[in-house]
Amino acid sequence: MAEILDYARMRMAQRRVSEADVSSALERETAPPRRGNRPGRIIKRGLDTSGHPLEVVLNEHGEVINVLIPKR
Repeated sequence: MAEILDYARMRMAQRRVSEADVSSALERETAPPRRGNRPGRIIKRGLDTSGHPLEVVLNEHGEVINVLIPKR
């Protein structure tokens, strides 16, 4: 499991996303990773523990820096 940074934990709490959801999304990818909005950032899209889509933003060190719930 990737390390989750403080900012990502704050966003997870706001969005009611658990560590298990993040781990699940990273393991159950539904699309190829894509570049983020800044160099060194990658966005991975997968399914959380309930099967809902979740996007996890990683930095160049593989740390989770943000978690997004995509619009449906």
